[in-house]
Amino acid sequence: MPKQEFETSDYVAPLCVAAVFAAVVFVVAVFLNFFCILKDDDETVFEKMGQRNNLRLGRPNSGFSKKEYKIVSDEKQLIN
Repeated sequence: MPKQEFETSDYVAPLCVAAVFAAVVFVVAVFLNFFCILKDDDETVFEKMGQRNNLRLGRPNSGFSKKEYKIVSDEKQLIN
């Protein structure tokens, strides 16, 4: 049986498949993050990463964090 000879495409194909897979997973994650997460849901990993880097990633910013909102909502309940 003769010895197998590999071409460059044989070595590069697994890298291309891995890159396409990673790109598809990233696109699906971004789609879900921007279109399927509501304003009153918990913070996502994208939003936490964006806050550290001063970027807006994810749902529209409400102007304050969940903890502040709980305090404000508790005060409103106490006032009412």
